Amino acid sequence: MFALIAMLIAVTAMSRIGFKNVSDFLPIFYFRRQDVWLAAILLFCWLKFASYKSAEGPKSFGSLSNFGEYRYAPALVAIALFIFCTAGHFLVLGGYHASRDEQMAVFDAIIFADGRLVWPIAEQWRSMAPALNQLFILPIGTHEAWVSAYLPVNAAVRAIFGFLGSQSFASPFFVAIGAVALWKIARILWPDRRDVAWLCLILYAGSGQVLVTGMTAYAMNGHLGLNMLWLWLFLLNRRRTDCAALIVGFLATGMHQPLFHPLFAAPILAILVLRRDWQRVAVYLLGYAVICLFWLYWPIAISNLAQTSATETGAGLDYLTRLTDAIGEISFGGVMLMLANIFRFVAWQHLLLIPLAMVGIHTVLKAKDRFATALAVSLILPIPVLLLLLPYQGHGFGYRYLHPVLGNAIILAGYAWKFMDPDDIWTKQTGQKLLVTTSAITFGLLVPLQLYFAHSFYAPWAAVDRAIAESKVDIALIDSTAAPFAADLVFNHPELSTKPLRLDARLLSAEDMIKVCGKGPSVLLVGADATSDIARYFGRALKSDADTKSSLGEFGPMQGCRTINAPEPLKQ
Repeated sequence: MFALIAMLIAVTAMSRIGFKNVSDFLPIFYFRRQDVWLAAILLFCWLKFASYKSAEGPKSFGSLSNFGEYRYAPALVAIALFIFCTAGHFLVLGGYHASRDEQMAVFDAIIFADGRLVWPIAEQWRSMAPALNQLFILPIGTHEAWVSAYLPVNAAVRAIFGFLGSQSFASPFFVAIGAVALWKIARILWPDRRDVAWLCLILYAGSGQVLVTGMTAYAMNGHLGLNMLWLWLFLLNRRRTDCAALIVGFLATGMHQPLFHPLFAAPILAILVLRRDWQRVAVYLLGYAVICLFWLYWPIAISNLAQTSATETGAGLDYLTRLTDAIGEISFGGVMLMLANIFRFVAWQHLLLIPLAMVGIHTVLKAKDRFATALAVSLILPIPVLLLLLPYQGHGFGYRYLHPVLGNAIILAGYAWKFMDPDDIWTKQTGQKLLVTTSAITFGLLVPLQLYFAHSFYAPWAAVDRAIAESKVDIALIDSTAAPFAADLVFNHPELSTKPLRLDARLLSAEDMIKVCGKGPSVLLVGADATSDIARYFGRALKSDADTKSSLGEFGPMQGCRTINAPEPLKQ
């Protein structure tokens, strides 16, 4: 509680400082617009429950242990989460992928679904490739092909679900896998305590970070689901499940970045060394050596496959180089950003998760429980590593870079609950009543508020994106400076055949404009007027299309292009 108050004070102080970059501005925007309200509810409830007493338990509430006797109930919870996240993608997020991270997962899935690993860029568009949005695209020769800077597993799974009906099923599938695996883990750790397993499932389903991230295309859904599946297989401690765990580890490492799964697994695997279980140590050491070498070589192999000319490919394709380049000094700004990230992580969880997890960490450290201590180390380890590499998370609900280890926090909360005797009068009356009360507040107030925040954030972009798609013009010129993150509206099919073709107007030269207008296409200018709802949502000063048209005037009158008036949804 005191840690949250300290973070609140620190982030509040940071929010009073002027920021020049959007990357600095976004965490402060999240804090002011979303997290401070969630934290206020958390603090009020924590203070209220700090001296929670009950002389008489709720008469109508049954034991969690008894509820756990329903055999198929965990599977039904997983199915409910799948349906909720799938529906939420369309009803809450408008079916839109707001961040470039999400868009790359969809983009790569389209490439894989076509039976390709890379997609050649048509020669006539290569000179204008920067205007087609090259963010997170590897620099291959003279922009010869679309080659993702991300590893392929998340996109490959989305491609498979695309064949089965919709890419949007992939993330909810991972959420459901995480729920089932978490239940299995709890039943292994506490076989005689169904109430602890149910607590873990409630905390998981009550996490706004799990629910809303599950509506997106972020690879973090896969990281969490596969990490929990890996941990379940690891705990089974059989030869075939160790082999299965290595297969899952291969997929988890190749999800999108090779760092997150090893950070999760390494402290847990260290237990085998402490136990002197050399046979399992050898199996996992050899397995992960192969896994890491394979995925570290992937960007180089895929780049060689894509390059067709003798033109030199851009530097920094391999992950070791990228990792070295990313390492920087720990700065005051970085520390403040990390505090904002952790604050956001806390604010997007079930009301009871953080207090129980803190008690659980204290309990297992005092008891010198090796496995639980490894879980705690695995939970905390990403914080100093990301502070050094990338304290800025960008878009996200909660703290995305702790999402792969969110299951650790839930299990540690289970350790705290485990020390409550289910036959003890306090647990029966006060403990379970506290769980019911906090869950009612979480599902009745926090989660609806988090869904509202998510919808409000995505809606302006979704509306503009939908209007552009329905405009039926040949080309949409998007002013990427008109509003925050307007460049993310530049998202095309890799074949560049879907109309309208979207181009970043700020990255086109005069020569490019001549080529664009050469065949007399119809052109829609998406400028400040069209994106004013986005700018207004961020509280930015509103511009006008005159600013965009004036800056494009240096290209001449765009002779040959037929400028089309903006459709009604784009007019303000």
